[in-house]
Amino acid sequence: MSDIAYLDPHNEPADRPEWNAAWAGLLRQTGDRDYFAECPETGEVWQYLDSCLVDGRWHHQFRHRCHPGTGRRVYVHVPASRDWQPREKVRAA
Repeated sequence: MSDIAYLDPHNEPADRPEWNAAWAGLLRQTGDRDYFAECPETGEVWQYLDSCLVDGRWHHQFRHRCHPGTGRRVYVHVPASRDWQPREKVRAA
């Protein structure tokens, strides 16, 4: 089992700094020019999935169903800020 949490910057103002840091980390890891990386054929863009605890450190998970650079589904795990802790978490199987 692992711990999972969700950033909610629209309803929880305290999540906004980490939300912005997570998306900035996604750009650093992928080298994409913008937060969308919209696929011209499908219109698919990056999606934030959740945040999970891996080996004692939180990571934010993103998915792109058809990345324009590969034409394939891509998952990226962005390490959370070192001091970030979720307000609530759920245990997943």
